[in-house]
Amino acid sequence: MGLEVEPPASPELAFVDPNEYEDATISADGTDIDYRREELQAFLEDGAWAEAFAEWRSETDLERREFDIARDLELFADFDFFWDMNSTTCRLF
Repeated sequence: MGLEVEPPASPELAFVDPNEYEDATISADGTDIDYRREELQAFLEDGAWAEAFAEWRSETDLERREFDIARDLELFADFDFFWDMNSTTCRLF
């Protein structure tokens, strides 16, 4: 059936060094890497977050109480996204 809840606000993407993530591999030459953070933030705000959340909500086995706890702890705000030039999809960390 899915979870009947409204999506939380989309995460705010701030500057972050992706090397801080254990599972991230940065394969660009030089130090001037364009992470396209502003563009990703715009995608989230223009509907990508709501669309992805709706898809997740329809398939999740999370109960309402568990979702409320995750929302109250602001866990959804901790999602982060990076542009992957070698992929047609966005990477979620």
